[in-house]
Amino acid sequence: MLCALLALVVVACASPQRAAPSATTAPSAATAAGGKSRFSVREWSKLPPERKLAVITGAIELARRDGTEIRLPASYYVSQIDALSRAYERAGSEAGLDSSVGATFRTIAVMEGDWDDGEGKVEQARRILGPEDFEHFKARYPDKYRRLVEMDEATGAAARANPAARQSGRTP
Repeated sequence: MLCALLALVVVACASPQRAAPSATTAPSAATAAGGKSRFSVREWSKLPPERKLAVITGAIELARRDGTEIRLPASYYVSQIDALSRAYERAGSEAGLDSSVGATFRTIAVMEGDWDDGEGKVEQARRILGPEDFEHFKARYPDKYRRLVEMDEATGAAARANPAARQSGRTP
């Protein structure tokens, strides 16, 4: 069963769908359209802690094999997904509970600047979250957004992504 769960998480991590950064916004285009993830946050909440840790550890290892570096420990992602699951339950968010664990994992990693596949952190967050949720992210988590900007500045990613910013000294 663990292999099947891991496969579902990995498929969701690779998908272009996005999870919500809060308990009140729609987690993905598929969920908003009435579709349900094959491994949802609702199902995640029923797993024992050791199974959750194994699923995320496996997802991190598979991401690494695909060239994506994830530095935060699996336990961090388990705690974040658990907290989001509880928030969805408290808010009565059926869409949140039906959202993909894989997309949620990837979204958390992107918001933390921890989904390192070589893409600039700000542009990656903008692409994964979508325009509306990206603006929500910037407003709700200004410290996290600022950290993404700083990570891009440290690697030169902001200037590579936006040559006009390099010339004017502005960042996204």
